[in-house]
Amino acid sequence: MPFKEHKQKELRNSVCDWIVTDGIPFNKVNGDGFRRMMKKINPQFQPPCYQTFKQDLDLGYKTANELMKNMLNSTYNNTSITTDLWTSCAQNGYIGITCHYLTDQMELRDILLCIEPIKYPHTGSHICETIKTKLIKFNLIDKIITIITDNGSNMIKEIQE
Repeated sequence: MPFKEHKQKELRNSVCDWIVTDGIPFNKVNGDGFRRMMKKINPQFQPPCYQTFKQDLDLGYKTANELMKNMLNSTYNNTSITTDLWTSCAQNGYIGITCHYLTDQMELRDILLCIEPIKYPHTGSHICETIKTKLIKFNLIDKIITIITDNGSNMIKEIQE
């Protein structure tokens, strides 16, 4: 990759990192202030289109996911998870799963595995399948020793399953 192209990609990655780290909307890179600032930093820089940012973010997500899977599988044998489900007035549901484990040095580690939409209805069976799918994805299914959740009847049913 030519030096100029490499520098453009490096700068694009920095902008992508800024968007993710600070929770900035994608359209901010099209603002006049951002463009003026970038022209001072690098006159040749052209903000990438939305699709390019989306591809960069998707690649970053997949890379981080693989690193997290590798770290989880190489650092412990037993883990606990906490999980909760939120439902909006419009019946949209979201499930969160956090993994907790101790390192060999007895340091507590917490990793957010997901906060993602869950389809309605939010039955115990549906919640159970969603959690199992995520635990299988991270190779955790045989390492869980404790599951902590709230007292929602659907969550209790899910844990019993």
